[in-house]
Amino acid sequence: MMKGKLLILLLVAAAALPSELSKAQVKQIQEFTFAPALNLTYREKNNLHKEAFIALQVLDIYSTYRALKYDCVMEMNPILGDVPTIPQMIALKSIAQGHVLFNKNVSDETYMLMNIGSTLVVVNNYQVWNKARKRCTKR
Repeated sequence: MMKGKLLILLLVAAAALPSELSKAQVKQIQEFTFAPALNLTYREKNNLHKEAFIALQVLDIYSTYRALKYDCVMEMNPILGDVPTIPQMIALKSIAQGHVLFNKNVSDETYMLMNIGSTLVVVNNYQVWNKARKRCTKR
C-alpha cells in the first residue's frame, strides 16, 4: 500500500509541480502525512522536473519489466522485441533520451510535457501489470 501511495505522490509531483516552489509549498510537501520526511529547501531555480524525469524513466523500466514477467504481455516498442531485458531497455532509454539529461538548455516546460507523457506510460504499464497478475501466468 505504501508503494502505491508513493507512486501516486511521485506521479502527481511530476505532472503538477510548478517550475518554482514557494516556501509555503515546500512546507506543505514536508508536512505531507504519508510521505517520509523530505529535506527540501527553497531555491530560485530547481531541478525537480529533471529529477522527476529520471524517476519516471526508472519507473517505466521497472513497471515494464514486472509486466513482462507474464505470458500475455509483450513489449510494444518494435525496436526492443517482444520481451526485452533490463539492459536492453536501459540502453534504448539512454540512446533515445540521454541527450535530454545532459542538455542544460532544456526548459522546465519541455520537462513538464515529457513528464506528463512519461506519467501516462507508467500508469498504463501498471494497469497492464495489474491485469496480467489477475489473468495470466508467469513466464
